[in-house]
Amino acid sequence: MNYSFRPQNIEELKSQELLKKGSFLWIFHADKIPPHIGISTENQFYSIKSRGRDFGIATSYVFALIERKKVGSLFVQIKDLKLKEVEDIFQKYSSIPEGSSCLAPINKVIDPNNNFSSVGELLNSLTEKKELLKVYGIHLPEDYEGIPAYGRREIEERIKFLRNVKGR
Repeated sequence: MNYSFRPQNIEELKSQELLKKGSFLWIFHADKIPPHIGISTENQFYSIKSRGRDFGIATSYVFALIERKKVGSLFVQIKDLKLKEVEDIFQKYSSIPEGSSCLAPINKVIDPNNNFSSVGELLNSLTEKKELLKVYGIHLPEDYEGIPAYGRREIEERIKFLRNVKGR
């Protein structure tokens, strides 16, 4: 399998308390194509989805969902962000815009001069700039090696599928 990002070291996340301080990228389904990404700072979580958004949700609530559903996830600690800046950007989104992805507002928060097309591209850029501080994981397969490579087609197919699922 090809990978778009291979973390050097993944520490086991032993306590959700860590996620309440600092800023993190949350990568859900880190072993799937494509993964989903959200961001947290100051104990508040943000993401856009195919049908809606998460805006200022307590990290403990989101973490409880991950635990209950046993979702293979990475938590990437990054430099501290200002809550107001994150809110101002996510305020502009009600869901994933047509032709875009969950990465769109995170690109604007992390590096407004770049438009990363995949989670792996973003993480590789943060690694090169030495802005990726630590990587934590939970519920990952024992043989987990990294985020699988994927492209625009896989993103669009997944968003289309999620928008068409009844009851969502």
